[in-house]
Amino acid sequence: MNQPALGIRQPDGGLFLITGVSGADLDALWPRLEFLASRALAGCDELAPGDLYAQALAGTMQIWAVFDTKRSAWIGFAATEVLRYPRSSALYVVAFAGQRTLQWAWSMLDTLRAFARFHKVERIEARADGRWLRALVSAGFVPGRTVAKLEV
Repeated sequence: MNQPALGIRQPDGGLFLITGVSGADLDALWPRLEFLASRALAGCDELAPGDLYAQALAGTMQIWAVFDTKRSAWIGFAATEVLRYPRSSALYVVAFAGQRTLQWAWSMLDTLRAFARFHKVERIEARADGRWLRALVSAGFVPGRTVAKLEV
């Protein structure tokens, strides 16, 4: 992979690698990441995994992945999008899922913070259900508006 990776040493001797995935790497890895993308989008009717893939190839979204070196498997997935509002900006976490997430999620958040700072983004935004909302609040997120839907 051509992207730098953050390594997280595990007590069992393994290592989790968190990396951005783009271009040719995304083409090669997508068959392994698509399942995680499907899990991340469970219950979402606005997007499908293929949409994330297409947007990442177009350069409008970013794909992040977590590799477990001990198990030699891709175990984590996130998709983000930089949003530029008229008076602010945000790194929006479009999708997030994986296995053993509590062991790497906070390091993923640090990676996303660094990415946001590099791109001069003011904050990170995410939609979450009750369980993930509690986890985000414990990481310093402040609950904002709630999304409500009305079919027309």
